[in-house]
Amino acid sequence: MNGLYIYGIMREADLARVDPNLLFPGKGIGVVVKDNFGAVVAPTQEETFKATQEGLLGHFEVLSKLMNVGPVFPIRFGTVAGTQEDARHLLGSLLMLIDPVLDHLNGKAEFDVEARWNPQVAYPKIAEADPEIKALKERIAGQGTPPSMEDRLAVGKLVAEAVANQGEVYRRQIKEALREAALESAPLPVGRDKDLFMNRAFFVEQTQTEAFEKKLYSLGESFQDAVHFKYAGPLPPYSFTGCEIAAVTPAMLEEARQTLELGEKFTREEFTHQARKLSLARHPDRNAGDPTATERFKQLLTAVALLDRFFAQCGEEFVKSNLPDMVFLVAKEFGRKEHLEWV
Repeated sequence: MNGLYIYGIMREADLARVDPNLLFPGKGIGVVVKDNFGAVVAPTQEETFKATQEGLLGHFEVLSKLMNVGPVFPIRFGTVAGTQEDARHLLGSLLMLIDPVLDHLNGKAEFDVEARWNPQVAYPKIAEADPEIKALKERIAGQGTPPSMEDRLAVGKLVAEAVANQGEVYRRQIKEALREAALESAPLPVGRDKDLFMNRAFFVEQTQTEAFEKKLYSLGESFQDAVHFKYAGPLPPYSFTGCEIAAVTPAMLEEARQTLELGEKFTREEFTHQARKLSLARHPDRNAGDPTATERFKQLLTAVALLDRFFAQCGEEFVKSNLPDMVFLVAKEFGRKEHLEWV
């Protein structure tokens, strides 16, 4: 595939002040312009990119240098446009958002902060401070016999609850402490790591990055090795752009169409009717005897979400034969409550 890897979007006036060949020698980086905005791109033969450390660092390096030139709307790692026209389509899709987003991001960066328990230190300390756990352990010890499986499970359950409660207390303390050096905060996924009790993005003025890092070091010392912090930053402020961009191929739209059992040409009204019909028919509660019901329902919801975004952005009719090689769908998220909350 001959395509264009997209790093970010800037105002054309800011890009005019730099020579990409001097700023990024040997990378072949150029600019695709539409309506006073430019997408910073580089030629690529790859269609998909694995999020390797080397690849991510290269992506962030380009964005970091651009941020020194002017405000940048960062595009997710691995986003590829097939042609310059596809890149212009992305710019057109974002046209109403770019100016306010660039103003919002100007002079700011993101720090991603993880707070993780040190189990050998934290869990015994939390258990010792909990009167209910302490009383249960004393009762078990007073039996004069080894603790039963039921006793061990009861202690384990109480410890897990105490750790979860203490994690909530610490999360609030950490966010409140970091609030002094940050503008906003947004949650990040924690996954299934039981020791990771906070993963959060912080929106920081670039003039405050040193103060923010000092706050982190101070917090690390205050928890006396019970909590370990890990952070990345300053980073391009992905979590605070206020929108999500998805690069969608015709194959992805075709899969969604087939999942909803729609023809090769249909209207938004027909799509909405079919989505409601299948959502009722395929709900797991109505298919209790089907072991694949939950997974099939998830696939349906994914297809519905994709086509719903397609219609919201691309018109009132889906025609398979008229689909472009690449569609950039933009979900607007500005003003979401979690981007602004601290507690």
